[in-house]
Amino acid sequence: MLLLALLLAAEPLHLSAAAGTGIAYQSAGLQLGIRSGHWGAFAALGAPTVRGLPGVSGGVRWLRGDGEGLLLSLQGAMQGLPEGGNGISTDFNGNIYYGGAGYSQAAASLSATAGYRFRLDPVFLDLAAGPVIHYLSVALYKQSHYGSGSNRGGWQFGPLPAPANGSWPLPIDLTLALGAEL
Repeated sequence: MLLLALLLAAEPLHLSAAAGTGIAYQSAGLQLGIRSGHWGAFAALGAPTVRGLPGVSGGVRWLRGDGEGLLLSLQGAMQGLPEGGNGISTDFNGNIYYGGAGYSQAAASLSATAGYRFRLDPVFLDLAAGPVIHYLSVALYKQSHYGSGSNRGGWQFGPLPAPANGSWPLPIDLTLALGAEL
């Protein structure tokens, strides 16, 4: 709320819509943004949500120029992942989970990217890259070799392991986006 109040008091507001890739776009999706001066905020829905998995991403962005130039961004995404258990899956530590419909998963991803926004009013192209860290939570609610009702997972740099399909697949966050700002 404080960020929004500062934005409203400082400069005219600019609204944007973009399609792109990266954590800021929930892997690959559509993003709505608001900017005033150098600062902006955004939220996005992407591929996991379209596939019926709950999730959203959002963050804050700083642009050196007035809607163009050097781009610095902090973003996060949260999403539910498909339930598993028809076979074998692993967590970050290589622990193996067996069984029928045996676990549910959720992931959180955080990243910081630096790049550049190219602009030809009102269209823009964002190119940025940076480190990403993920948290995977695997809640076991059926019998496994750990017993029942345990929770496994943790923070990790790089991509999530195989059962976390629908999440950002690369060891770094890459933003490639095309949009328009009014």
